Formats: sequence, C-alpha cells, structure tokens
Amino acid sequence: IEHYLAHQNGKTQKTYAPVSFGSWLFTKTQLKLSVYYRVFLALYFVLDHFAHSIWGATKRVLVLTDNRSLRQFF
Repeated sequence: IEHYLAHQNGKTQKTYAPVSFGSWLFTKTQLKLSVYYRVFLALYFVLDHFAHSIWGATKRVLVLTDNRSLRQFF
C-alpha cells in the first residue's frame, strides 16, 4: 500500500507498506539448486501464491527485494 509522509520541510515522501507476507520450505531437491535459482523460485512462489491479488489490482504492483541475484533473470 502506497503512503505519503510529510517531512519537516513541507515536502512529502512516498513510502510503501507490505500488504501480505508468505513463506514455504524448500524441498530436498530444491535445496540442491544454486542460490540464483532458489531466489527465483521464491519470487515465483510469491507471484503464484498472490496471483489473485495481483491480477485484480487496480494500481501497479511493485515487488521490492534486496536481492541482487534476481537481476540476472530480468
């Protein structure tokens, strides 16, 4: 969810708040994959698990990550 916060100097700053969280455990086979593919599987899980919210969204969906490994897939 997008929020706007006012600063002391009168300017506003756009911030974001999580809408939902999810998790799952890797299988033994998935644990044998490289880190890059496991990170990609995690992103796939998120997009698949929350597809009902993503496809019905009226605003743009933004996925934030601090993982640079995902850059190689895009």
